[in-house]
Amino acid sequence: MKRRQKSDRSKYIECLECRRLLSATFARLYSFTNGSDGLTPQAITIDSDGNLYGTTYQGGDAGGGTVWELAAGSSAVTTLHSFSGNVYPTGIIVDSEGNLFGTTKTGGDNSIGSIWELAHGSSTLSPLYSFTGGNDGDYPVGITVGPNGNLYGVTEFGGDAGVGTVWELPKGSSTISPLSSFTGSDGQYPVGITLDSGGNLYGTTALGGTDGDGTVWGLGNGESSISALYTFPDVGGSPVYLNGITIDSNGNLYGATQQGGDNSSGSVWELDTESDTPSTLYSFTGGNDGGGNYGVAIDANGDLYGTAEYGGAVGSGVVFAELLPQLSGQFLGDIPFAAQPDDTISPDLQITDAPNAGEVVDGDETTVYYLSTTPDLSGVITPELATNEYDLELGAGESYNE
Repeated sequence: MKRRQKSDRSKYIECLECRRLLSATFARLYSFTNGSDGLTPQAITIDSDGNLYGTTYQGGDAGGGTVWELAAGSSAVTTLHSFSGNVYPTGIIVDSEGNLFGTTKTGGDNSIGSIWELAHGSSTLSPLYSFTGGNDGDYPVGITVGPNGNLYGVTEFGGDAGVGTVWELPKGSSTISPLSSFTGSDGQYPVGITLDSGGNLYGTTALGGTDGDGTVWGLGNGESSISALYTFPDVGGSPVYLNGITIDSNGNLYGATQQGGDNSSGSVWELDTESDTPSTLYSFTGGNDGGGNYGVAIDANGDLYGTAEYGGAVGSGVVFAELLPQLSGQFLGDIPFAAQPDDTISPDLQITDAPNAGEVVDGDETTVYYLSTTPDLSGVITPELATNEYDLELGAGESYNE
């Protein structure tokens, strides 16, 4: 970390927004075989060591879907559990101790869905709750976990309007606490759910909202009314069908669509904290990269992982990674002398004019400047308004030119 004073001959820079300027790198990590690993992968989650866990809707040794693990650095999936019968495993989440929690869309005591736990190191599922079809809803899908161990999730149907609920299952409890019901204008038939550090819930619905084609929604901590944050438009007269969702440490949301994108085979999108409109990060082709994107998860480095329901080597779905470059900064105003255009802040970090990252440009105080970096070198400038200083933090190059 290096701290530099403001240049006398320039205005102090104001950080407007951090954004990625370089294209992400897509990598297929695994293709499902429709063997013991299952087929039609659904939700995905990641632990602090980078191990990926997920569910498949079908297949496996017992034919009813699987819980699987793809260890960090591995190219092979390990099946942790095989379901029997038509229970349709969907959501999954891992807690800080490595315990897995998930949902089945049907099954349970009443055949309309259940919540299960797979303790770390175990191959035996423990049932935690069976949905009743009352105010708890029915056909559970997405699930997430809070730092206190409480589980939160959504049901596709049920609730006051019959189009889905948000629920909480306190740690150690056997009773669901309904948190809210969808009305249709805020979305209907919810799918994904995630939780931020403040206890606020966010999620997706397959349909509903202003245009009827699905929403990104929020439910504030302690609140009972769901708010539609964004309504997706249809594509060619057909909904995109929103699926999974995740959130990074800065509060930016990432999600998946089953359809839509450049090739109508699904996409990964981002809705950052400063925007009202999602941006598409990747469009699936439906071929080797997969199609029908379902689950998404993000690690501490900001790299995205996910699943696609079909495609891959044998057409049974894939696990993918979208390795995003490190964050760069966007600044408005004169750049201090230590970061003038044509100066190199680090070997691969320069002031550029987006979207032409890598091209050094001149400008004046009306120019919007960018800092861009290659994926193997991190560099972030963080203004500190109170002291009129900025911090320059370099990663893997650890060099600095003035």
